[in-house]
Amino acid sequence: MIERMLQSDSYEARQCGGQLAALAAMQWGSTELLDSVLSGVDAASRIGTAGACAHELPSATDTVVARRAFEQLIDDPEEKVRKAIAEFASVVRGRRLRPLRDPLKRLMESASFEEALPQLLITLEHAPDRVDDLALECARRFVEIHGGDSGDIRTRAAADARHVGELLVRAYAQATSSTSRGQVLDLLDQLLLIGAFGVADLVEKSER
Repeated sequence: MIERMLQSDSYEARQCGGQLAALAAMQWGSTELLDSVLSGVDAASRIGTAGACAHELPSATDTVVARRAFEQLIDDPEEKVRKAIAEFASVVRGRRLRPLRDPLKRLMESASFEEALPQLLITLEHAPDRVDDLALECARRFVEIHGGDSGDIRTRAAADARHVGELLVRAYAQATSSTSRGQVLDLLDQLLLIGAFGVADLVEKSER
């Protein structure tokens, strides 16, 4: 049935086929159809696979297969695939994030970071455990990609800048070494130097 869906003329059927192929691989160890999706050129099936990976990775029976698909799709050339896989950032909200540290860091390093960023900031903000290393990585990538726009209130980057600053303040409080605290302060300095919107006020309030 999944094979027929993947070969269908219907975009929606191929998308659903990609989702089922991923579920069959992650939960039941049947990887042949997933491999064909990942090696193929059909965007619809990859979108379905990406959505399934994003939602099922934390609970997958075969975590090796799930991680392999996840790490391939986060750098997919198709924007809709990256948006689907970026849903992982909201899926894990409320969970302890340290057990998911590796896939979260890979997401931050990937081409899907921009799609994931708004939800990722909220997820890190509400994490119930220590996330100073993840906050640092997220802030580094934000400065790398959006630093130049973060002072322009017409951009989404400016809206995100204050959230990044708040994450860094939390990371400073959680850091367990002077090295980590120094890295946090360095990133805050970078945000201040580029005039990131709202960060100067945030730092001033934190110092009081």
